[in-house]
Amino acid sequence: MSITDMMERRVGRLPLARFYSEPVEDRVKSAEAGKAVMVDQDWVEVTAAYSKDSIAFKVKDFFERNRHKVAAGEMPQEWDDLFKRQYAAWKNGQELPLDGTPILGWAILSPAMQKNIINTNIRTVEDLAAVNDEGMRRLGMGAQDLKNKARAWLEQSADKGPLTMKMAAVEKENALLKGSVDALQAKVAELVKRLELTDRVASGDKASETEITVDDIFEPEVKPTKRKAGR
Repeated sequence: MSITDMMERRVGRLPLARFYSEPVEDRVKSAEAGKAVMVDQDWVEVTAAYSKDSIAFKVKDFFERNRHKVAAGEMPQEWDDLFKRQYAAWKNGQELPLDGTPILGWAILSPAMQKNIINTNIRTVEDLAAVNDEGMRRLGMGAQDLKNKARAWLEQSADKGPLTMKMAAVEKENALLKGSVDALQAKVAELVKRLELTDRVASGDKASETEITVDDIFEPEVKPTKRKAGR
């Protein structure tokens, strides 16, 4: 089977890529050294979605081929980009990024069921939702139920998207309103302080004008006058 045939059988899903390395002889270095000199050669095994059929390429040849396929419109640029990210992740010892929601860790299924599905080369919920007849046969009993669960889950997730965005917009609006209310309350508090200060100053001035003194409480001392003689 050619890689083109595999692409046509994919039902809109990205083929699986497994990268690995094997030792090969570098003939030029061997001739120079007078002995066999081995070097690591990176390979990629590409498996059609829902199938056991696979083809192996040298990584360099694989990406060169993909470049021509993209230029000819026979492969989406997104596929080539994802294959490159997967290769980079493999070189760095990281888990390969997938095109969708991983089956591994999908809480809808038990760990054993997740493993069984992955063993049929179905790695994402999107792959399971779009599984073809060949994949259904490989899954065996309960395949249709699994496919229905995947579709229902994806539909529910899609339905929550607009609601999530609406809720985020409402929360943002509430935050703006709260900020406006806080600012208004701060201005009111400042105004109240100013009014209280004005009242205290006004009260203080009035008190100074009508201040009660000692003379208001005690009458001033009246000195007795002397009587004239003969009176």
